[in-house]
Amino acid sequence: MRESVRLNARSVLNVLMRASTTPVPIVVAIWWNGLLDQKGTWQRTLHPPSDLSKRIRNARICRLNNMPELTDILNWRRLSENITLSGQPTEIQLAQIRDFGVTCIINLGPHHNKGALEDEAGSVSSLGMDYIYIPVEFEEPTDQNFAEFCDALEAHPNTKIHVHCIYNARVSAFFYRYAREGRGFSEAEAFALMDGIWRPGNDWAKFIGNPDADGQPNRYFGEDY
Repeated sequence: MRESVRLNARSVLNVLMRASTTPVPIVVAIWWNGLLDQKGTWQRTLHPPSDLSKRIRNARICRLNNMPELTDILNWRRLSENITLSGQPTEIQLAQIRDFGVTCIINLGPHHNKGALEDEAGSVSSLGMDYIYIPVEFEEPTDQNFAEFCDALEAHPNTKIHVHCIYNARVSAFFYRYAREGRGFSEAEAFALMDGIWRPGNDWAKFIGNPDADGQPNRYFGEDY
């Protein structure tokens, strides 16, 4: 009987993940409400198994609409019809983002960071997009940074926005906190998105409201789990 339950659980998950018409939140909700460990058993868990995080991440591609995604951009993700996020785009990729319909860029990566563009503000402006710069020092994310981030999002409610930093660690954590505080988006889906990039520790654990990870190192998907 136990083996049958395992097989049935895994079969349900496989069907949902393969069906292009199945919304990702349904898959996440099944996990969130106590679904599977990595062996396929029914079990409530704090973090999704890494293979499930990867499948949720990959299933997001083209799931919200039929448009192709800009997956060549580092850690490109889509959170909603109007909001995408990523690591640092190149000059050419900024133009691709503009052609994708984005009219506003929000950058959480300080200009002095390695990998930042020499003059991103000028590049974005020359492409006809608005540029909002909220430099977040990685070792010290602040509530003021978060308040400015929230203000920027809420000032553009019907705008196609792309939010980036250097790696999409800052951005994914900001969106998780945004969802966790009930400001918008699904908390489970925002967590799965963040977990497909990294699991914050150190100063970020307190920032996102996860005291259990306080004092733990930051861990990155594909490297540490």
